[in-house]
Amino acid sequence: MSRATTTRRSTAPSHGSARYAELRQMLESETLARVTAALAHLEAGTYGRCMECGGEIAEARLRALPFASRCRDCEDAVERTRERQRNGSRAGLQPSGPGDTPDRTRR
Repeated sequence: MSRATTTRRSTAPSHGSARYAELRQMLESETLARVTAALAHLEAGTYGRCMECGGEIAEARLRALPFASRCRDCEDAVERTRERQRNGSRAGLQPSGPGDTPDRTRR
């Protein structure tokens, strides 16, 4: 076994590790919170409406991701903004637009 393979395997949390258990609990908690929010939207009559634009979330998207809170276009826009923030933060760059607030800015 090469050193690179050994290193790669040792950085991933194993199923029995405390880190794995922590990550799994975080994921389960986040999923439960999203499902609970979707149920609240269902009760309020707003299930299937995008929280950003108010448009309808496609039925196919809701079947695949029943707790989706944004339509595909709005989710894509949010992801692009997050990616710009991560990239800008790593490079120490100024924000590139409204809502972009990297952790570090060039001084």
